[in-house]
Amino acid sequence: DVDGSLTDSRTINGSMVLAIRKIASIISNSTVKIDDGNEQTFVSTYRVASLTEAMFNALQHQDYTMGGTIDVIERENESVTVFSRGSFPDVPPEIFAKGQGQTMASRNAYLIKIMTEIGLVTNNGSGIRNFYLNQIHKHFPLPRYNITEDTVSVTFPGRREGSISRALDVHRNMEVADRSEERRVGKE
Repeated sequence: DVDGSLTDSRTINGSMVLAIRKIASIISNSTVKIDDGNEQTFVSTYRVASLTEAMFNALQHQDYTMGGTIDVIERENESVTVFSRGSFPDVPPEIFAKGQGQTMASRNAYLIKIMTEIGLVTNNGSGIRNFYLNQIHKHFPLPRYNITEDTVSVTFPGRREGSISRALDVHRNMEVADRSEERRVGKE
């Protein structure tokens, strides 16, 4: 809840593919109205495809020698965060958002190959870029990454607030690189 207290917890067992789809389906996903100048548009708070892609990315890139699980935390009316154990390449996620880092070494190449072949993920490095583009399309704050030596997480904000959202409302023709840079500068 808003105080950080645990209000509900679920463990989903069985096939990871089915568990990921189930988790995506139980996340609260309200509709938000965006005033697009001349017209109003209604969008979902979270794009289900982005949530499942983030969980599949966590599944395929996780460091299984560290134990642990894929954790998904929904903060009601605030955000959804996907956590996994492991590390991230020595490049910021924004590089992938700009389309500059299309491939990265993986510790689970066979798992990635299988997941790609059955159509669960794409193998072209576009996942992070799509996360950014989907948030931009909805005029929501950009995804936030938290990368430590042994954990990678991505948070999808569930509220339209802050300077990025206001900038997107005013400057509708900004490029992804500009928006990523704006986010980086805003952190400093």
